[in-house]
Formats: sequence, C-alpha cells, structure tokens
Amino acid sequence: MNDEPQFALLRDPAAQFSVRDAAVILAPFSGEIPAEFLQTLHRRPGVLLRNLSEKEALEAAAALGRADIAVRVVAEKELVEVPAPPRYPLKSAILEPDAFVVDVPRWTGRIPWDKFFLLDIVPEFVRKSGTLELDPHDSQLYAETNSNTASLSSRPRTSITIYLEILCRDPLIRMRIDRNAFAYRKAGIPVVPSRETNFRTLAEFIQARCVNAVIGPGFSQLNKGMNSTKESNYDRARFENLSTWLLTIQEVAG
Repeated sequence: MNDEPQFALLRDPAAQFSVRDAAVILAPFSGEIPAEFLQTLHRRPGVLLRNLSEKEALEAAAALGRADIAVRVVAEKELVEVPAPPRYPLKSAILEPDAFVVDVPRWTGRIPWDKFFLLDIVPEFVRKSGTLELDPHDSQLYAETNSNTASLSSRPRTSITIYLEILCRDPLIRMRIDRNAFAYRKAGIPVVPSRETNFRTLAEFIQARCVNAVIGPGFSQLNKGMNSTKESNYDRARFENLSTWLLTIQEVAG
C-alpha cells in the first residue's frame, strides 16, 4: 500500500492561459496523449490534475511556470470535496426575506441567504436502453432474417434533467432543485403555466437574495436569456470539479 502523500494541481484564480498549451505540458503527467488530455482538461475548470506524488506535482507546476501558467499545488487531504448529490431533489421550499426554508419529509432546515456559496444550472443526461417500434419500411429489412426483430428494436434513449444546484457553507450543504418536479407555487413566487418561466423566476428570486454567492457557468447562461434546456457541454462532472476548486481556493486564501 502506498502511503505517500498525494497532491493536486489547481488553476490559479488570477491566471489566464490556453487550455491547449496546458494540455501539451500536463499530458505526460496524466498518462494521456496531448489530444486526449485536451478533452479531459475541458472538463476540469479548476482542479487540473489529482493524485500526483509531490515530485510530480512540483515538476508539473514548474513546467507550467516556465510557460507563464500559474497553478497552485495543494495536498489532496486539503481539497474541500463537494458533497455527493443528495439522493432526493427538493420538492418544495419557501423563500422568506431572510432565509431559504425547507420543510419536507426527509429534512427540515432554515438556511440564511448569506450562507449560500454557489448557484449553478446543471443538466444531467441519463442514457437508457429501450425497446422501440421500428418504422414499417425498416421492419421489412428484417423480415427475412429475423421475424422477432421485424416490429421491435432495442435502441438507446437519452433523458435530461435540469437541476438548480445550490451549495451552502458553514455547514457545507448541497441541495438540488429539479426543474420539472418543484412545487413553484409553494415557494411564494409568481407562477405562470410555463415551467421554464417558473424555473427562471425561482432562480432569479434566489440569486437576488444571496448577492454574495458565486454564479456558475450554467446559471450565467440562464442570466443571458438562454433556455435552461438548451444543449450544453456543461455537466455534473464540470460542476463538481468547479465546486471543489472554489471551495478549496477559498480555504487556501483564508
């Protein structure tokens, strides 16, 4: 068993650099070729590499430094991990002037708005296999070879769930609101027949009450007028990487 301390490379908050340049430098430390690691880096907005030895981490940071790319070396044990997604999204909550009030069967809580740390809109895709009817013309192609497949075919299906992700500090809490499953009327916001409009209104009301919270990339897109279901390459992995980075950087800076 290897008990050697492990380290991570974190993007410096003030650093601006080319992901392509960083990929070429960091690929040898990742075990991937540059082209592969470039795609990996696009999914890592904050924590660039993890589980490096101290020697590897310092060498990687030095190599980036020679290219004027600033990073921070942080021990894995010092990373503030984002909590796993809650098993159940919030079905209802009340937006009071001074607090976000949750009163559901599995949890009751009153969270002051100044405890809100990060707000983001994150799509989660689930790929499922399913049995679908074939087009009658297509079924003729199978009729002579396999009568069992003439009318039915197993095809993958993809479903999408849009979450408003909420991260609070002191204590560290992660909450999720499912766009399609939240009781908007109970929240005390103006409600209309459009679920998308209600979701947007809820997000705006929450943002207006926690002015110090960080606004993530998905939430920023909503603020720019984009529909929450618009196809995006932002996903849960990116959100969790960003969250861990922001939480850790704050602790390091503090």
